[in-house]
Amino acid sequence: RIGLDRAALFAEFSAWYRALRQRHAVPSQSSVSEVMQAMLRDRASEIDARAAEQIGSRYGATLTSLVQVVCRWDTSELLCEDIHSLEEPVALVAFSFGTGRKQGRGLEMPTLVGPGLETPGSTNCGLAAAVRKILAQRPMPVYAQWEIADALLHGAEGAPSTGSFQGWQFGGGEGSYRLREALAVCGPSGGSVEVDVCKAVPTWPRAVARGEVALEELRDPKKMWKYYLGTPDVVDQMSPLWRGSSGGGEPRSFLLVGHQDHVGRCVRLLADHGGGGEGGGD
Repeated sequence: RIGLDRAALFAEFSAWYRALRQRHAVPSQSSVSEVMQAMLRDRASEIDARAAEQIGSRYGATLTSLVQVVCRWDTSELLCEDIHSLEEPVALVAFSFGTGRKQGRGLEMPTLVGPGLETPGSTNCGLAAAVRKILAQRPMPVYAQWEIADALLHGAEGAPSTGSFQGWQFGGGEGSYRLREALAVCGPSGGSVEVDVCKAVPTWPRAVARGEVALEELRDPKKMWKYYLGTPDVVDQMSPLWRGSSGGGEPRSFLLVGHQDHVGRCVRLLADHGGGGEGGGD
């Protein structure tokens, strides 16, 4: 088509576009978006049939549910009265949903997961925003998967110092990844208040350090799955921390933040570990 002059090209395109409008019974004065809408309407059954064949019979219901979640996502409306009615001591538990893009060593070995290997992801940044709004209403300790915790503490790119995680070395020294950090939040009275943020992380670096598995073996997703941070693992890591909490004792109330498609399972797991699991953030 490179040798075709511009006038001939536009004439050909104009003829194709007129034929397209006629085929879908679209008036000549209609916009391009209206033509596209007519095309989609006319082929809706075909598109749905192909999608159902490739994805499954629940394609339509899943798509509807996804649109409803997007339309309802609003972290400005949180149940303030419910938050303040929770019995002390109270703690917030946050479960992540997915991750962001791969980075660092994760680009070369995509099966590696955790801080410094992938960013928190936009969904977890949204959940972190919900956590921050809750803390502005009532400051409390936070127990969160690393994606939400790092987004809350450091923003969309995550923690700046993550190399020590891969060596399973933690602490407060410069350049070390920390499993517990202090977060300054603006409390309900307007003053700044510090709350503890504790993180749950994948355990594959510990397994490598102990000689349970070789790093190269973790290129196999089936091998990595054993050390991947699943939802039950989050509760397993966090429950000893809140039971050993020195800041007012073990929590009597929990406020749970999670994605709508995930939060029901999180509530059940938390309840199985002795947490009340007041749902939130969905």
